[in-house]
Formats: sequence, C-alpha cells, structure tokens
Amino acid sequence: MTGGEWYASYLASAKENGLIDGDGGKANPNDVITREQMAKMLVSACEIQGKTADAEDVTYTDFDAVSDWAKEFVKKASALEILNGFEDGTFAPKGNVLREQAFVAVYRLVY
Repeated sequence: MTGGEWYASYLASAKENGLIDGDGGKANPNDVITREQMAKMLVSACEIQGKTADAEDVTYTDFDAVSDWAKEFVKKASALEILNGFEDGTFAPKGNVLREQAFVAVYRLVY
C-alpha cells in the first residue's frame, strides 16, 4: 500500500483502533480474509462499541486448527453470536469468508 489508495485512511483507522493487526505488520488489503481473521475484527468492533463477552468454550470439531492468536476471538465471536460454526460442527478457521457470511456477521454486529 502506498498510501494513495481510496481505502488508506480507513485501513489506518482500523489499525489505530485495534480492528486489525496485520500479518507481520502488513495489512495485505488485497488478500482474502479468513474466518478467524473476521472473528478478530468483529470482536474488536464489538468491544469498541462496549459489547463484550467472555471467551467461552466451543465445541467446533476443528478448533485445534484455529491459530493460537485467534482462539480467544473465535470463542468470543461465538459467545456474541456474531460468527458461528457450520451445521457439521466445524468453524473452518482458515476458510475464506464468503460475502453471504460477511453480510450476516455485519447484520449481527449492528443489530
């Protein structure tokens, strides 16, 4: 990112407010986002709004595939009911967030 992109100020604000941390300090704005990354952003947005939840235990069958840094966020996103697992019991932490999933998560965040 050179700083002249249309989203540069939004990205800087998101980083400043703790919504994103980046991968090795880089935001990689043109990459796809994973479900565990989305969990981090959604939980951080909730906390900025004063909505909090304890990191409760989850029963996702693939929870061991969640990155260590993301475990608390996945648990909190589930407790806040803003990002849930799938009917087969998985969370798919490394899976890409589909547009439909993002729509639902943002709706749950707002309402």
